[in-house]
Amino acid sequence: MAQQLVTQAVVLSQRAQAETDVWVSLFTAELGRLVVKARGLNSPRSKRKALVQPLKLLRVQLIARRQAGWLLGQVELEQDFWQLGQKPESLFVCWEMMELLERLLPELDPQPQIYNHLVKAWQYLLEQDDYHSLSRAFKLSVLRQLGYWQKQGSSVPSNVDDYITRLLHRPLVSWRLPWVR
Repeated sequence: MAQQLVTQAVVLSQRAQAETDVWVSLFTAELGRLVVKARGLNSPRSKRKALVQPLKLLRVQLIARRQAGWLLGQVELEQDFWQLGQKPESLFVCWEMMELLERLLPELDPQPQIYNHLVKAWQYLLEQDDYHSLSRAFKLSVLRQLGYWQKQGSSVPSNVDDYITRLLHRPLVSWRLPWVR
């Protein structure tokens, strides 16, 4: 019998695999970032399609398959952050956070502090409009947690975005959106 895990997850991105199947990049506290296959997600009759989207905190069932990775099982909505998509600034900050995690986090490397920081940052954005300072604080926190930036005693880069661009050897795609800075 296949190993199963039920956990909270945030969708970072999706990529179509076949007519109805989708590869979904999830971020969980227990497993870190992982890519799972969601069979039939793009089917017109899929009940999970509306749930497995960015800006949603989900409870997911993950099924480990032998040498074939993870399969997405049942999905339940825990918290919906759709309101963040109503303002371009908050939507941009959320996309930027998800893309940063997608690009920096290695697969299957648990990072519960970063996961909790992401969820708390989204909850904060529901109540506050302090986009730029939250974005900067989140980026610095991720860089420190992953060891790309010293924790104490070193100066904070004046332009975190330039530092991340040099680190990744190219800018984040979300920085090219029309309403960005």
